[in-house]
Amino acid sequence: MKILMITHVLPFPPADGASSRIFNLIKAVSQKFEIYLLSFNKGITTTKEHSLNSNIIELKKYCREVEVIDMPPVFFSWKKYFLLLLNIFSSTPYSVWFYRSVKMERAIQRF
Repeated sequence: MKILMITHVLPFPPADGASSRIFNLIKAVSQKFEIYLLSFNKGITTTKEHSLNSNIIELKKYCREVEVIDMPPVFFSWKKYFLLLLNIFSSTPYSVWFYRSVKMERAIQRF
């Protein structure tokens, strides 16, 4: 069986609770299933020790395919506060507005 995992954070290196939980889930599930990973990159994972490419190489030990999408521009601008204000009047969860990305939508369609 093939499983498409879509994550809000790149799971390697497992530096915090979210990335650690996702990475351990990928390791466990990949023992029985093919994992296809789509993940956002917030730019936090590119340090001297861990470049983005080395992180992807590590994830490919457990995933059939890994694609990393840069965070939507709203994450880094005043627009996120505007969306938060608009969200008060919406039944759509804030995280849907916050992580909305045309690039991610296209990648999901491709998979």
